[in-house]
Amino acid sequence: MKAIRDGLVKRVLIVDLDAHHGDGHAEALRQCVEVKILDFYGADLFPVVVGPIWRGVPFERGSRGTEYLATLRRELPAALNTLSPDLVVYVAGVDGYERDPLTAGYFRLSREQILERDRFVFEQARSASIPIIMVLAGGYGPFAWELQYETVAWVLRRFNDEHPVPGDTPSPAPP
Repeated sequence: MKAIRDGLVKRVLIVDLDAHHGDGHAEALRQCVEVKILDFYGADLFPVVVGPIWRGVPFERGSRGTEYLATLRRELPAALNTLSPDLVVYVAGVDGYERDPLTAGYFRLSREQILERDRFVFEQARSASIPIIMVLAGGYGPFAWELQYETVAWVLRRFNDEHPVPGDTPSPAPP
């Protein structure tokens, strides 16, 4: 909101890929027409009633990771093209993981599919020259930090070779 008030950005897209419906930011940003929310969520997960969402994409229990990723590959580029945001805020929930104790069975995303999802969001923003902010979100098991770490480590390797991840080999320098 401050970035909008200060004139740094005019349009913001929140890409909410947490398993729960984005009720908090939808309600908080109800009056902010400059912010739009693309929200993937479990159709009958808490909360059922929420504030305004620009594009809600509900998934029924048992949705496969391949279906989820195909939907993301269709919806995110369309949202970026339609809205032309100046900033993407990515809510990177890992509660869509197939072994999540709270939401298991909704998206059934494998570990590899979570990383593929995260990479796709970053690459789409990058290819459109849109700055992106990632916030960590849902994940309710002892593995959650590992999934989030894998994405953060990938982002650091992919976009910031000047500060390699400890223990990782940096990407080769371009020719």
